[in-house]
Amino acid sequence: MRKERGFTFIEVLFVLFFGLLVFGVIFAVLSTGRDMYQTADAKIEVQDNLRKGMDRMIKELKGASSLDGTIFDAEGRSVNLLRFTTGGNTVEYSVIPGDLLIRTEGGSTQVLATHISAATFTLLSDNSLTIELRGQKQTANGREVGASLISSVALRN
Repeated sequence: MRKERGFTFIEVLFVLFFGLLVFGVIFAVLSTGRDMYQTADAKIEVQDNLRKGMDRMIKELKGASSLDGTIFDAEGRSVNLLRFTTGGNTVEYSVIPGDLLIRTEGGSTQVLATHISAATFTLLSDNSLTIELRGQKQTANGREVGASLISSVALRN
């Protein structure tokens, strides 16, 4: 009697099934890890841009000699545009649709930060200014990531 060697068709199918199952689990774990990395990376980028813009504004506002009072609305005195005078020059901060925080001085425009969706400036009764920046970015997989940063600065006058 002849002895046959090799695997049966059922054994091959069984190994292929479990091999594909293991491959699928590994792919799912790696895919989730990649998505988490992209989300965290986008959030860090938004927070970094918020901090960069906020630091620049606060530094300049601490030395401001006057705020242009005409920019504040009558209700709540919160606006999306800030204009002030420092060192004899008029400086303006605003958010341009499309997520750019813009600084304008003497006709010269400078982009301070990207991924900024909104900026709100509120003049409080104690002569301090509260600044709120909100940022947003879409990751490569289409997830929206956002952050906000609020800070106050005491004005000189």
